[in-house]
Amino acid sequence: MAGDFSSDNADNQALCPSGFTSTETNTYCSDIITSTTITGGTSPGMILPDGTSPTPATGGNTGGIIPSQYLNPGAAALASFWPKANKDPATTSGGFNYFEPIQAPQPGWVYRARMDYDLNENNKFYVSYQQAYSQYLAEGNGAHIYWTPGNAIPYPGGGILGKVYTKSISGHFVHTFSSTATNEFIAAWGFGSFPFGPQKAGGADKNTLGYTYGSIFGAWLLVPSYSSPGNQTFPDFSQGDDFEPNGYYLVRKEIPSFTDNFTKVWGAHTIRVGAYTENTNNLQGNDGTNPNGSISSFSGQQPNNFTKQETGAPNNPTANFVIGNATGYTESNSAPVSDMAYQNTAVYIDDSWKVNRRLSVEMGARIEHVGHWYDRDGTGMAVFIPSKVFSDYYSGKVDPGYYWHAIDPGVPLSGQPNRLAFVSPRFGLSYDAFGTGHTIIRGGWGVYRFAGQCNDYASALTTAQAVVNYSLPGQTSVLLHQIAALKPATCTSPFPTAGNPAGGCGITGTQTGLDASDYGVPITYAWNFTIDQKMKWNTLLDFAYVGNTSSEILDDGETVQGSGFTAQADQNKTPIGALFLPDPKTGVIAGNPENVATNPLTGAPTGNSLADYHPYGYAYGTNAAYEQKSNQYSNYNGLQVSFIKEAGKLTYDFNFTWSRTLGTVLQDNPYVVRGGNYGAASTDRLYVFNSSYTYQTGQFHHGNSLVKGALSGWTISGISTWQAGGSLLALLGDSVPNFALAESYSNPPSNGSATGVTPSVADTLGVTSSVTSNTYYGTDGSGPTSGGGLAIQPVLTCNPNEGLAKYQRIQLKCFAPPALGAPGTIGQFGGEKYPYMSMGSYFNNNLALYKTFHIKGVQNVQFRASAFNWLNHPLPQFSGANQVGLHYLVDYNTRAITLNTGNGGTVNQQNDETVSNFGFMDAKTGGPYERIIELNVKYSS
Repeated sequence: MAGDFSSDNADNQALCPSGFTSTETNTYCSDIITSTTITGGTSPGMILPDGTSPTPATGGNTGGIIPSQYLNPGAAALASFWPKANKDPATTSGGFNYFEPIQAPQPGWVYRARMDYDLNENNKFYVSYQQAYSQYLAEGNGAHIYWTPGNAIPYPGGGILGKVYTKSISGHFVHTFSSTATNEFIAAWGFGSFPFGPQKAGGADKNTLGYTYGSIFGAWLLVPSYSSPGNQTFPDFSQGDDFEPNGYYLVRKEIPSFTDNFTKVWGAHTIRVGAYTENTNNLQGNDGTNPNGSISSFSGQQPNNFTKQETGAPNNPTANFVIGNATGYTESNSAPVSDMAYQNTAVYIDDSWKVNRRLSVEMGARIEHVGHWYDRDGTGMAVFIPSKVFSDYYSGKVDPGYYWHAIDPGVPLSGQPNRLAFVSPRFGLSYDAFGTGHTIIRGGWGVYRFAGQCNDYASALTTAQAVVNYSLPGQTSVLLHQIAALKPATCTSPFPTAGNPAGGCGITGTQTGLDASDYGVPITYAWNFTIDQKMKWNTLLDFAYVGNTSSEILDDGETVQGSGFTAQADQNKTPIGALFLPDPKTGVIAGNPENVATNPLTGAPTGNSLADYHPYGYAYGTNAAYEQKSNQYSNYNGLQVSFIKEAGKLTYDFNFTWSRTLGTVLQDNPYVVRGGNYGAASTDRLYVFNSSYTYQTGQFHHGNSLVKGALSGWTISGISTWQAGGSLLALLGDSVPNFALAESYSNPPSNGSATGVTPSVADTLGVTSSVTSNTYYGTDGSGPTSGGGLAIQPVLTCNPNEGLAKYQRIQLKCFAPPALGAPGTIGQFGGEKYPYMSMGSYFNNNLALYKTFHIKGVQNVQFRASAFNWLNHPLPQFSGANQVGLHYLVDYNTRAITLNTGNGGTVNQQNDETVSNFGFMDAKTGGPYERIIELNVKYSS
């Protein structure tokens, strides 16, 4: 934290063997004295808060030094718990300078009690109770509650500890009416508490670390959290303060249920009639807010929010960190607990009919009520009513267009309306084809409904709980000590006044609500058809077709796949082509969709604003206004073949599956439900082969008794698995299937200069370096890709799967950028007619050898040797997204697009090689995937 970004000492030379250069981007090795411009030249690099520059290195050294008066004390406090470097990055795989094996024991206990009591021969009762406890480091390393971000370090104070407390009790009462009729009643209650918290309280408190700066709302003790910009920068500390007010993150679940089943055997029919009710409750802290403040970015050089002075290093986020210059910041005024539940009640009837000795049929149906998640505290889930946004905004309502039960009793606590009941039929049969029991044909079809996961609905409750969020305006920066002076927008007058001639309130932050007319409940139709054929040597050959389809799944959720397509639910995204039209407020056509506020020919202000093009921009600016709808779907279809032997010394189970898992899982186009969004899921595997096998040596009856004892009674068992690689499109970041396509301008407008552009002129003309969906499609969207939710996807010129070298998955020559339209027109849409492009396959083999020796009485001892991945087969993989990242240059004047093969281009971005390694799996899995051998001795008595 000395502010020394120069090659004048051994430590820095070890970190940056090539010195500090202007060609490095987003690493601590980026030269803070100069930086590379969009024209290929250099410009002044880092600008300090007062407008001055760092001190250049002297002699033959490169880089520069930040004077000590600019080193931010708050940044020093935020870095005070970083671990010390313990590895040489030049000799460590992956270039890491810190490595720590984490010891993660998981102590725990379980006890169970059961009591059986027979009142008489016809009435029997039993009750069981179980309680358990365990604890563990969150994610095995203590860095984060639910996932481990890149470059994470353990949470201060010994890491985050997760604890598990569970209790369950159930009572069963069975009454026998006769030999053909019984009734069973079951009452059960399950409880689980899963809190997370730092092992040592206060380890990240401001007072503990010496962080003296305040925050906007000023309520939280924890220092701001911050994200790592990437490798060769600084660690990730993005875990927010989810531990207030009791020092832990609350997660508690309860499920009381009651069931009654009546069974009657009536000739060839076995009739079952029953009823069931269950309430599933989830009480959980809110991890979607930022009460302690979250610094999302230290990257880039932006004008200060207060002084308007350009501040920071363009390409060195670590230098920005040490001066406390943040370019992304959010904070919430509270983190309320959500207490949500849903109700499931059903009655059913089922008939198992033995038609004859060869045919059995099963028919049934459930009449069930599956309710939506609702708020148990009485506030209710928010819904979005688009028609009310305008009137609400000019009446001064908070969160215009969003309503919930507490402010409008006409909105149910669940937000979404509920159906009274659904009918879910089921049917199955089994047929002995020849009456010998050797060939059995089986099949079935059924309808199943279920509730989505609570996380999908929690954000709608957060809106109703009136959490106030502040976000630093885009393209601005703020110093750490200035954060407390930031203020959320307030509504002074919704109508035009002398002091506020435009009228209206302040811009509302992003909000989420459900569709008030959406009755959708997730539903699955499942079917299967199987033929079982007995073969010689006690073997069974099994052929099966298995399929299902699920629909009515929330679009802004994680039920279909792990990351919801938020842009699809955003009702405030800019329509396609809108940025090519006159600004709805000013009537001026923007000459540069990337910067609508500036005329690219003169540099004069246009008066345009991106918010003007958004449907609800007057109220929400460019922030999202989410309306979640039940319109997503997925399906699975698979052919399965198994060959099984279950008797004898040698047993085995070989099975092969050809299957497809498809759905609206790709984040391609937020303006449609299907389109390019429908494709292979991340769990899709075309081919899977699994095998398990066991061989028992048995008893040897001849030879030396010692030899017989040593060789008899051994068991050898193994498991082998091979899976084809999953879809490359689905496994790209956030399932955005555009190969991280990025385009940058070259030869930007020179304002009449024949010799090119100086950076100051380019800035004056509002020329940005990137080409996004603004220029291609006239929309800035709101999604995960650069420039918006509408991904710019490459087009194919040949089959990228053909002519591949070893470890190569796709061919660079087959990809081309989509064509730009003429200025003011929509460009080409790529991403069509892609073949199946896959990742590397998975292969693993495990083996075990064991024997139990009898000592005497009931005493035994077992010796076991196990080898996991015993072939020690490493799995090829991509070292990072760079291996499939497409980067192009766009000539500003001619709009010609060429492959970017320079620094930061499509070639190897780490070593700047001239030969492209695009599409090559250039790494192999290391620990913990190497061979592991375990030796165990187990004594039992």
